[in-house]
Amino acid sequence: MDDYELKDSGARRTFGTGAVRDRGGDKPRPDLISPYTAKREGVVLGKGAVKYETRNWEKGMPISDCIASCERHIMAYKMGLTDEDHLAQARTNLGFAIHFEEMIALGVLSPELDDMPKYAKQPEYDDDFEDPQADRNMPLLPPTPTRAVVPTGKVGWAKSYAIDPVAAVCGSCPEEPESEPLRVYVSHSIRGRYGINATDEQMAANCLLAKQYVAEMREACPTVDFYVPADHEEFVNLAFKSGFINEASILEVDCKILDDCDAALFFNPDGFMSRGMLVEHRHTMGTNTRYVSEYKSDGSEFCPLTSARSILNSLAVDKKAGTL
Repeated sequence: MDDYELKDSGARRTFGTGAVRDRGGDKPRPDLISPYTAKREGVVLGKGAVKYETRNWEKGMPISDCIASCERHIMAYKMGLTDEDHLAQARTNLGFAIHFEEMIALGVLSPELDDMPKYAKQPEYDDDFEDPQADRNMPLLPPTPTRAVVPTGKVGWAKSYAIDPVAAVCGSCPEEPESEPLRVYVSHSIRGRYGINATDEQMAANCLLAKQYVAEMREACPTVDFYVPADHEEFVNLAFKSGFINEASILEVDCKILDDCDAALFFNPDGFMSRGMLVEHRHTMGTNTRYVSEYKSDGSEFCPLTSARSILNSLAVDKKAGTL
C-alpha cells in the first residue's frame, strides 16, 4: 500500500502553526454532510439489514423502483404521516439510485437497471462549432417507410429522412436516386465471459474474432454494409478509461446506430451473450428490427454461416428493389 504518489492540485493552504496543506478546492466535502441526516439514514439501512440482509440493496434494483418509493415517502411526509421516518426513507432511496448510477458507469451493475424514461433530448452537435457540411436550408425528401421483418413474422415500420442534394441545387430530382446498401449491425461480445475483469488482451482477442468473422461475411455479401463495434474499440476503450464515457452511454449510442440499420447480426460463437449483447438484442426485439443469430444460447449451431449469407444477400436484393 506504500507504492503510490500523493495527488497534488498545485494550490496550497498555510495554517497559523506553519503547517502547509494541499488546498484542492474542487475536492468532495463529505465532512459537510449533516451527521443527523446520516444517522437517520443509517437507522433506515439498519432496519433494512434486519428485514432482509446486510447490504442486500447493493445487489441492485431498477432505479425506477427507488424513485417511486422515494416519491411515496415524500407524499406521506407532505400528508403529515409520522408512522415512519419518511424523509429518511426518501433520502435512502435517492442514495440507492445514485449508487446504482455510479455502479452502472463502472460496469459493476447492468445498465438495464437504469430504466427511467429519458425525456430530455441531448444536443446532437455543439453550438460553438459550425459543421461546414451542414446546410440546414437543404430540402428533405418526404418520409420513406422502411419495413423491418423479424423471423416471427412481426412487421415494423420506421420513417427515415434523407437530404436530397439534387433538389437542393436545381429544385427537382430528374433521376431516381441510387438505393443505399443494406446496413447490418453486428452485435458481438467485447469483454466476453470475463466481464469487468477482462484485460486489454482478452478484449482485443474477442474483437479480432469478430473482425475475422465479418471479413468472411463481407466477402460473401459484397453489397451489404456491416457496422462492427470492434472496428472502433480502440477509441471507445480509451474514452472509457479516460472517464469521458461509461458503459451506459456506449450502449445508448450503439442502440442509436442499430436504429439506423436494416438488420442486426448476432455473433456469439461460444453461445455466450454478454450484457451489452442482451441490451442490443432486447432493443432489436422492441423495435421490430430484422435479426439473424448464428448460434443458440448453448452454443449449438442455429443459423449456419451459409444460411446467414443467404438471408443477408436476400435482404440486400429486397433493399435494392425497394421491397424491404
